[in-house]
Amino acid sequence: MKIVIITPHIFNPSGIGSMCNNLTSELIRNGNEVSIFTFDMLPQYRLNKINKNAKICAIKNMYAGTLNLCRQKHNVQLTNWMQDKWYRLLTLLNVFKSMILKLHKADIIHIHGYTDLTIAGFIIGKILRKPIILHFHGTDVWYYKKSFFNLYKRIVHNVDKVICISTCLADKLLNDTGVKSKVISYIVSDFFMLQKGKRSNFLKEKYNADKILLNVKGLIPIYGHELLIRSLPDVIKKYPKLKLVLTGDGPLLKELKQLVIILNLEDNVVFTEFRSQEALVDFYVSSDIYVLSSKLESRANVVLESLLCGTPVITTNNPAGIELANQYPGDVAIIDKDTPQALGNAVIKMLDEDRRVKKSTVMEISEQLNKEVIAQRFMNIYNGISKQYSKRIC
Repeated sequence: MKIVIITPHIFNPSGIGSMCNNLTSELIRNGNEVSIFTFDMLPQYRLNKINKNAKICAIKNMYAGTLNLCRQKHNVQLTNWMQDKWYRLLTLLNVFKSMILKLHKADIIHIHGYTDLTIAGFIIGKILRKPIILHFHGTDVWYYKKSFFNLYKRIVHNVDKVICISTCLADKLLNDTGVKSKVISYIVSDFFMLQKGKRSNFLKEKYNADKILLNVKGLIPIYGHELLIRSLPDVIKKYPKLKLVLTGDGPLLKELKQLVIILNLEDNVVFTEFRSQEALVDFYVSSDIYVLSSKLESRANVVLESLLCGTPVITTNNPAGIELANQYPGDVAIIDKDTPQALGNAVIKMLDEDRRVKKSTVMEISEQLNKEVIAQRFMNIYNGISKQYSKRIC
């Protein structure tokens, strides 16, 4: 089967990028031909190793590129409505040009998220009468708002299958659009599957710490790093040699570093850059707690990765946190209120318990969320839709 995957995240070791990368490799291993359409990225952000047999079409994002160039040359923000729409139109035209000559060979089009790539892939797929799957991962649903001609709803209602990565996301989509979707979780990569609860002192030795808190997220407002940092003063009264390791980068880096200085936490907070998935294994297995401080999540793959490595999780009261806490009780603890004091108390309680993730949880994740199982679920959907489409055309 010739499968086209459309996503802007294939190079990024986020949940979406890892999902698409793992799915691609498994589809190819089973004899399918996979083509990927994505936006090009700078080499330093290409952290995922893409299967060498995948056909990748990396499209230049003229919208982002032009804005960045203008900011660098003229130190200005382009906020004019007409300019914004013009550069987006240029990007869409570039995407159409790149896709139109290649999508006619596809047996099925699998689109991830709602971006300009989605719009182009949907329109071209409809013109070519190809079966289309639309796969939602989070922000595209949580930040739903009416658009020009209500295009979002039109696309959601006119694809052949809609998939969401979690029940909470599927419920939100149903409420917004009236469309029911199938829930399929992320694939958890083999790097983490192989750990099965192993433990090491890698981070403790590296940073001369006796306790390690870990957070693997981009440094942007929605991921709640300020809440996490503000929860530390109470914690270090009891665990003065504790280190919080923040693995990521983003626009809040400078601001968060200033907050650390203000709170006199320079000896307790470590900022590191983004890591590949292989490198993150050492971070997970050598941490005492993974803290998901996000204000909003739809399915935090970092939680599943942490649990597989044997490290328990504390999460804020976000939708994905609630869902995962119900699914893995005891190994994922949820705080009642998203306040520094509540988070700090939860951290102290879990550190005092000094325990690891239950073997039953590790086994459940490894059996249900491996690439073979999830890829087969997608293949069942691909085959079912292809058969229906063949009958419809005949």
